[in-house]
Amino acid sequence: MIANLVNQKVSSSTPTEITLGDVSPGFIGLSSVFTNGQLVFYTVQDGKNKEVGLAQYNQSTSSLVREFIYDKLDNGTYTQNPTTGLSLTDQAIVTVSPSVQALTTHLDSWGKLEATPVSGNDNAYTSMPTYQLLTNGIKLPYFAANQEDSIPLIFTLPFDLKQDSNMFLNLNWLGDSTAAGTVKWDYEYTVFTAGNPVSGITTIDFQSDVSINQNVFYLAEFSENILSNLPGSIICGRLYRDGTNASDTYSGNTGLLSANLIYQKDRVGTPRRKGDFYNWTPE
Repeated sequence: MIANLVNQKVSSSTPTEITLGDVSPGFIGLSSVFTNGQLVFYTVQDGKNKEVGLAQYNQSTSSLVREFIYDKLDNGTYTQNPTTGLSLTDQAIVTVSPSVQALTTHLDSWGKLEATPVSGNDNAYTSMPTYQLLTNGIKLPYFAANQEDSIPLIFTLPFDLKQDSNMFLNLNWLGDSTAAGTVKWDYEYTVFTAGNPVSGITTIDFQSDVSINQNVFYLAEFSENILSNLPGSIICGRLYRDGTNASDTYSGNTGLLSANLIYQKDRVGTPRRKGDFYNWTPE
């Protein structure tokens, strides 16, 4: 967490903890903006010595408990990721500031991409799921046992995509009867990238061995990852329940609640809108 206008003196310190003192005139203290247990991106300056890190705010002792120290400048010697912090005097000042780590920690994370809805008809595939009543007028597409029901599943990759990262297909689904068995889902796909040939067909699968409780939803995360392509690329594929496969032993129908792609992101967007997306040279 970060905050504006925080400037507070240090009363004492140990290798693991910085005890706070008086609030500097014209500023606010950490207690004005943080609650007990919150993580704080802090900078402490003691004369020419400086330290940048992440700490947990302890409200009862008015202190910062060091979690990670990112940078330390001690008597002119710079250390990255030091194992110990500065030994501080009562002249030291703590501020809260967005360090490089604060920015990258928030940006280097996971995102969820929902599938693009696709309109179709009963002739799109040889066998397609049929809608069944779930509850109170709500219907879901259900994939039947002992056949290969299919639907199109398309994703357009976003512009905050981390280059050369992995993505994972997730399904939220439920069964319409209480029974033990295995459900086998398959997704076969190809990738379209502007100006490049269509990639070959790749198939990934997920098998769930569960004793299924009726109308309780389950998460299927495909263990094989999809290697990400360029932003704007389109993953076009077919999701199906491989009900004719001997591995699929669940006798009930399976309803699909949602399908999404879990992807890695490390930026707000790309520096270029087309072509070499990750090249920082201006267009």
